[in-house]
Amino acid sequence: MAARDRDEHPLRVPLNDLRSRPRNPRPVSLEVVVEGLAVGDARVDQRRPVAVAVDLESAAEGVTVAGTIEARWIGSCNLCLNDVEGDLLARVNELYADEPLDEETYKLDHEYIDLEPLVSDAILLELPMLVRCPFGGIGLCERVPEQLANADMSDEHTAAEPVTDPRWAVLEGLTFDEG
Repeated sequence: MAARDRDEHPLRVPLNDLRSRPRNPRPVSLEVVVEGLAVGDARVDQRRPVAVAVDLESAAEGVTVAGTIEARWIGSCNLCLNDVEGDLLARVNELYADEPLDEETYKLDHEYIDLEPLVSDAILLELPMLVRCPFGGIGLCERVPEQLANADMSDEHTAAEPVTDPRWAVLEGLTFDEG
């Protein structure tokens, strides 16, 4: 998240009188730029804000947060290296408690609720682990090297020489000491 003073962070929502009004949800809609969230080569697009639309509701154990988090991600296809982007939608339904259980609930302050850890966790769980372009990869994208695109990838393939992606050819000269 963008570095800001803790009191000014847009994902810190004041509780005001929420805890004194059980079963009366308060809708919260925020847009915030997120920095530094990535899984592998997929990362949150910092040019677009993340949309947070949740309901806060007082509960006996603390405050529940339920709703959605939407973001745009970008990355490079792991086959053709084309830039790829997509949308993610995370549905959340979590509990903030005064005494959080080990990684099962989030910490609740008496004056505010900090949605930053929830937003970060939800986005990281939804980012793709493997980025692929919309062409589908080998044989469908014109940017995949010809040797790789024409390779037989079936289980029966028993070529004497394995097909090597030319982008990795420099690694063939590496040798390692066994000792």
